[in-house]
Amino acid sequence: MAISPWSKTGQYDCAYVCGIGLKRPVGFPFDYNGWRRRVSTNQAIRIVINGESRSVPQGHSILQLLETLDLDPARVAVELDRRIVKPPDWPATSLAEGTQLEIVQFVGGG
Repeated sequence: MAISPWSKTGQYDCAYVCGIGLKRPVGFPFDYNGWRRRVSTNQAIRIVINGESRSVPQGHSILQLLETLDLDPARVAVELDRRIVKPPDWPATSLAEGTQLEIVQFVGGG
């Protein structure tokens, strides 16, 4: 049987909340009055796009970058650190500090 941080009266047991001499039980809630806390990292990283240094939010994917640049994903090819990245991989490919991208747009004409 798992140890509950709740006492029999329904009050939160301070020993669990404060960490006083007790191990945290399995399933211990990391929230405050029902509100979960989310950490936002609005830090920017520097990347190079077509030879030009730019700042983008940390954790951005290639697809998010294309949306930020207002580029139609159906009309571009992306090279990440000298390797072609296929469009199905764009949402899962995160950009890191110092990443070098080459973005080529397809242009029709006759």
